[in-house]
Amino acid sequence: MYALPHMTLPGRRLKRLVSTIAFGLACLAAPSVALPAGRDVKYAPSDAWLLPPPMPTSAPDPLGAPMRVVYTDTQVRLTADGEEALDD
Repeated sequence: MYALPHMTLPGRRLKRLVSTIAFGLACLAAPSVALPAGRDVKYAPSDAWLLPPPMPTSAPDPLGAPMRVVYTDTQVRLTADGEEALDD
């Protein structure tokens, strides 16, 4: 036979349960880092440096794919004043 650790199996399970509950409560109590977004949507003409989006394709969806990304775009412009970016 072998020697059992100092804590019995039910004791270990209880300790794990208490630790899990404490971690969950700590996550719920932690302040959120997300800032509330403004409700006003403002539309304006695009800057001249931005390229237009590509034309849509008529390619079929890949077989078995859970989703299809139709369009995603990131454009960055470096200037003497800093960086300008667009994420669509």
